[in-house]
Amino acid sequence: MPELPEVETTVKSLNILKNKKVINVDIHTKKLRYLVPYVDLKNIINYKIKSLRRIAKYVIIDFENFTSAIIHLGMSGRLKIVK
Repeated sequence: MPELPEVETTVKSLNILKNKKVINVDIHTKKLRYLVPYVDLKNIINYKIKSLRRIAKYVIIDFENFTSAIIHLGMSGRLKIVK
């Protein structure tokens, strides 16, 4: 599990996404503790990322529609950005 410095580094790396629009959301794994609320995730499509921040070991992504996505990096400590 990533420690705080790794989470902070991840958030800083994700800052390149600021002011970019989400055009699609894909979930590539079903092996999560809880079901991913895909219906709720559709609410961020076509909205720009307003800010990225960290609270403890969580990555918080705020969108221009006043919605936020909360991400925990889990055991892998990875997020992927694809074009």
